[in-house]
Amino acid sequence: MKKIICGAAIVFAFSTVASPTLLTLAHYENNIELSSEFNLGKNFKLLYDKENKSAYQITDEIGNTYEYVEEVISKPDGTDEITQKKFMVLAGNQKELLDEKVISIMETATDIIIKELSNAYSTDVVINKTDTQINFESTLEHQYSNINPELNTLAASEPTSGGSYIAAIRWEESKNNNTAYAIFGTKSKTTTKQQWQYRDFKAAANSIVTEEKSIATAGLGGVVDAVWAAVKGGDLLSWELIKKVFGKLGKAVPAVGTIITVYTYISLCLDAKEKYDAIP
Repeated sequence: MKKIICGAAIVFAFSTVASPTLLTLAHYENNIELSSEFNLGKNFKLLYDKENKSAYQITDEIGNTYEYVEEVISKPDGTDEITQKKFMVLAGNQKELLDEKVISIMETATDIIIKELSNAYSTDVVINKTDTQINFESTLEHQYSNINPELNTLAASEPTSGGSYIAAIRWEESKNNNTAYAIFGTKSKTTTKQQWQYRDFKAAANSIVTEEKSIATAGLGGVVDAVWAAVKGGDLLSWELIKKVFGKLGKAVPAVGTIITVYTYISLCLDAKEKYDAIP
């Protein structure tokens, strides 16, 4: 992952124009612009990061730029609420509000409890704080023993396989025929090796493994596990959420580069999830 730190000061102040969802951009002050290139052709740019506020942009592989503005409010009962606004950056230095989410994070002595308050159908994600350390060396064996029983028959055919055992985003292919399996957690889809959505998923699953080396080296397995558990059921990835998970796991406030490492890894997992869902 390429990191470029520039001495530019860029942040946004927002002023409303004709449409209530259409805003113009102005400059923030006294902050550092930091860019990071994802290995899927996406570009992440951190615009602003304070204790409970942040703003960043992501440019996707086809050139669309989205801006995320986040703010954390701490409630008297100890609950943190993250408001995340997603904008599309338009021509003429304007942006359009696309979505707004409110994410609640609370904790007990043993658990972190995360819920999307802006979604009436959201369910609580409960993360045990003592159960978030991944043993990277034993994960491959553990995950293989827990794959969908339907796939156990593939072992006799000496399949080829790949993807991430740690995130449980994998693929398997038979050497004896054209059968392929896309695997996401405990779910799987049966398809063919040539099916184009499957090939997209396969590439995305493989790309996750590249980032797992840096995750393991940096000792970030527990944080990644907790964040992935929180967001994999929906689209709740948040810069402030990552910061809060660090704190609630009893870890020091992370450096920007550390947050970017976690953000990038989870983004790759969500990209693979999107491609899994696209397989017929």
